Amino acid sequence: MQHIRVALAAVVVSSAVVALGFAGRSRVHERAKFPDTPAVARLPIRGPLVRPDLTVMATLRATPKRAGSVWMTVDSGATGVTMPDTTYGTLGLDILRGVTIRTEDPSGRVLRREAGLVPTVQLGELVVEDVVTALGGEANVLGQSILAHSVWEIDWDRGMLTLGGTPWPPGGDTVVVPLRAEADGEVVSFQVGGVPLDMLLDTGAFASTVPTNVAARVSLGGRAVPPTVLHSVAGEVVVRRVFSGSARLGPLSVGTVDLAGVSTGGRRANLGLLGLDVLSRFQVQVVPGSRLALRPRGDVRKTTKERIARWPFIPSTCPHTGCVHAELTPHGEDARITVTLEADLGQPLDVLFGCAGATDDTFVPTGSSFAFGAPPPVARHVRVRVQGSRRGDQAVISRGAGWFEQGGCNSLEALDVSPTRPYDTPAAAAPSTTDKGSELQATFWP
Repeated sequence: MQHIRVALAAVVVSSAVVALGFAGRSRVHERAKFPDTPAVARLPIRGPLVRPDLTVMATLRATPKRAGSVWMTVDSGATGVTMPDTTYGTLGLDILRGVTIRTEDPSGRVLRREAGLVPTVQLGELVVEDVVTALGGEANVLGQSILAHSVWEIDWDRGMLTLGGTPWPPGGDTVVVPLRAEADGEVVSFQVGGVPLDMLLDTGAFASTVPTNVAARVSLGGRAVPPTVLHSVAGEVVVRRVFSGSARLGPLSVGTVDLAGVSTGGRRANLGLLGLDVLSRFQVQVVPGSRLALRPRGDVRKTTKERIARWPFIPSTCPHTGCVHAELTPHGEDARITVTLEADLGQPLDVLFGCAGATDDTFVPTGSSFAFGAPPPVARHVRVRVQGSRRGDQAVISRGAGWFEQGGCNSLEALDVSPTRPYDTPAAAAPSTTDKGSELQATFWP
């Protein structure tokens, strides 16, 4: 089967170090104010399977009548909360005069950003007050000023982030590795090729990295790669060399990993980043400053109903899980897909399809799995963006006939469904789409 492939030209690496500088603001004593007895919050992850996209919905509230819901990237490598000026501006809040946020870009260069104060950030059942945020960049980021307050965990198979809760007991299929607090983050010892490396736990990093000077000092084996840009909310670095080896987290074998070599400085100059290419292989729990617990991933087919049920706007009474199914048919050298919605869901959706009834399709390869290598040669899934108010639509997947030549099926069922905007946003308030934007868009994955 032939695929049209796009060369990997950009990989996401986490935000840089952030620190606060205060001047004449008696209200600002800490980066966030938590309730005396914080609630346990379970938040749907926007895209747990394909990228994965560790983004959750938060409600930002300036007053009881002025609030908005936004997607926030959960980034354990960022020390605080960051949001674009446009997001902060919609709340009608003033910039904190005399308060700055100190940041370091990936090269270690020190920058300073203006600061804001959000009266309330609601994350499911958890309500946090007086949240200091750095202003700028393109993403809403949820960093250590929130995460370091209590235990947090990621269930990729069910698509849920839990803030709070009880630490997993060690033993059985749970592996526990020590963590230590350092450089406003969580640091773990990670062995690559038998060499221990200090790695910052970084859920905002798409690919794991190592400083090139550290890799040279411990004689890690490496190879040259075409220049690849790693982006972050704080800037970007160019990768020209990748270091590989068999890896271990404590007693746990992680398999072979690729670490992007980066030149950096500042407070984290000697720390690598342990990113989603490794962390998405496991169910993850963090007890801040104490330990990292890991459990094996399961069969994604067995958790499909639970995963899709994380969205309360999707009915559970439809004939097909997720209220959507599809058919693929040959169309010359292409493939024609017909998507059927069984309910009016009222908003655009991203749907991941797999062959209906398949028993050997137990995992979905993530983009982080082949960040610096080739993806699997045969596609097993179809990704579709569909308008949630349209009951049926068709599209042609270019050069898709190879799907059938490789034993691909005709009938597709949903493995995951995700809204493309916060689901409590009224349809009337959503940005309008062009005719092209409202058409069904479908591609094979990977």
